Amino acid sequence: SINFNINLIYLKNEKNFYYSVKSGWNASLENIKKNILREDVKYVSFDVFDTLVLRPFLDPVDEFSLLNDKFSKMYKNQICGDFQKIRIESEIYARSKKEKSNPKFEDVTLDEIYDALVDLYGVDKKDANELKKAEIANEIKFCTRRKTAFQIYKFVRYINKKAIITSDMYLSKDTIKSILDNCGYTEIYKYFVSSEIGLTKAKGTLYKYVIKKLRIEPKNIIHIGDNWTSDWKNARDNEINSEFLPRTINMFYESDLSKVFSKALPFNEDNIASTNFMLIRFMLAEVANNYFDNPFKLNYDKNHKAIFNNDVKLFGYCALGMHLFGLTKWILDDMSSAEKPYDKINFLARDGYVPIKAYNIMKKIYNKEKVAKAE
Repeated sequence: SINFNINLIYLKNEKNFYYSVKSGWNASLENIKKNILREDVKYVSFDVFDTLVLRPFLDPVDEFSLLNDKFSKMYKNQICGDFQKIRIESEIYARSKKEKSNPKFEDVTLDEIYDALVDLYGVDKKDANELKKAEIANEIKFCTRRKTAFQIYKFVRYINKKAIITSDMYLSKDTIKSILDNCGYTEIYKYFVSSEIGLTKAKGTLYKYVIKKLRIEPKNIIHIGDNWTSDWKNARDNEINSEFLPRTINMFYESDLSKVFSKALPFNEDNIASTNFMLIRFMLAEVANNYFDNPFKLNYDKNHKAIFNNDVKLFGYCALGMHLFGLTKWILDDMSSAEKPYDKINFLARDGYVPIKAYNIMKKIYNKEKVAKAE
């Protein structure tokens, strides 16, 4: 299973003839597989979030904003309508409380976070339980498979080695299992989750627990994750061979592409402010997750000035594709909200050629009775 990550560099002479073609290569992904192939390795441990699965959020806490409307309907003006804010505060409070009451337990559970929501903000227990279930449902719904990690996982199973989960997470093992099953990771041998065990990778104690429970030596296991300290350094501090699979969002921020959104531009409209809008944040996360799924492919020539690096796929996915999605969604939303249904919508050549293709794809998820025939 060889993954070619190639950028071709074409050189011309003074008569405009090509005289050289060079290919770039990053062997990091294949080196991970080589290490897994070692005879003394019996188990391959994976981190879950941002490693095996991806979420369409620039920051994990962005997900909480999806419950803002639900929370506002419950409490209207009685409590702060920003559920994201109080969910963050509740987790901080729950961790502080746990640290005082049981300092040996290094993580909290989702139940404890929602108990803190009740204590801090006076939310009814029944409502808190409903919000908690909605958060779990969103986790399962929005998590998608990371193709590069899935390739490694399938390789592990193909050579008949055991895949295990080692995760710092407040979600329960059952919820994490549902997420992974949904993404195709159906052959996991063991789950080691900080919220249930009370030990974390962040402090290195979870690694010791895993080695003890599996009754193995550190050399018998490799751990793969996206966090440099928790997944790479702390594993190695426990004499476990570790491999770093950088987070897609971090790769995006380190790229030239992100400068459009992280640097002030030389005109009145400043794109930095746009990243406060949740829909823009979802869009950028989708770009990062798709384009930087494999963090080892050669994406950018640092000497190149073009934002999209002459990469047609990147331009299509990041700029044209997102614009086309927004345009088509606007048309379909407008039609669906009209009192009298439209009979027909005409797209004019040539500018209508690509939009009509997008329209015919997206109309499938709208009410058929309110969507017009496209010509």
